[in-house]
Amino acid sequence: MATKVSPPPLPPPASTADEERGGQESFFLQKFIAQNSQTDPSKSKQMLYTNAYLQTQCLVPLTTPEQALPDVKPMISLSESDLYNDMNQQQQQQQQGESRTALQDFRNSIARCANYKQTSEINTKIFQFKTRRWKLKHMLKSATDAHQKDLIETQLAQLEEPPYHEEYSDLKVMQNYTLAGIHKANHRICLSHSACPKLTKQLLQCYRAMDPNVGQALAKQGLGNLICMEEREAVERCVGNGVQRVVKEILT
Repeated sequence: MATKVSPPPLPPPASTADEERGGQESFFLQKFIAQNSQTDPSKSKQMLYTNAYLQTQCLVPLTTPEQALPDVKPMISLSESDLYNDMNQQQQQQQQGESRTALQDFRNSIARCANYKQTSEINTKIFQFKTRRWKLKHMLKSATDAHQKDLIETQLAQLEEPPYHEEYSDLKVMQNYTLAGIHKANHRICLSHSACPKLTKQLLQCYRAMDPNVGQALAKQGLGNLICMEEREAVERCVGNGVQRVVKEILT
């Protein structure tokens, strides 16, 4: 396994990633541990809990379910829109006579957090490839008809493997799955933190102050969205207002 273990830091002016994590793993790592302890008894929970590689990738506390994370879809949707991309191209071709502060801040936020998104996408592709390959090999072993075997072998030969990544390609399939989830969550936290640092810091503090038993109980009942709801909604309103300012600036 590669020795690179540190995720990119959250953008300033908030505290360091270690402080925000509060020394705990993410909910996604907990999910990974639960799945592996059920499917592979030879792997002990203690071994998985002490897996420093996965633990260092987490920016949210262990007991934070996905439903409790801030919704930053407005930022993601705008960053992928033709409106935003056209404006980016125009600004690259010519200098603007007037300052576009909101647009520049938004562009900086997207750039700062791009590594989290890329890491999630890389691990998702590797996970999907490994899962599909395993499924086809399992089908091939079970196939009795020669024609069926030929079809499966053809599918295996045509299966496109993602480019080799020195840090992620050699991981176990469930580690790729877990890292994809971890960095998807990290991307959301990074975007909200970059756009609304003070409110996001308050949200992360709320996560750390949450009673772990209460958080896990709510998550199991599908009520994870109730965790730190007031702080999360404040972040989401701030993110939405920021996106509105960017759109207004683009259209003027």
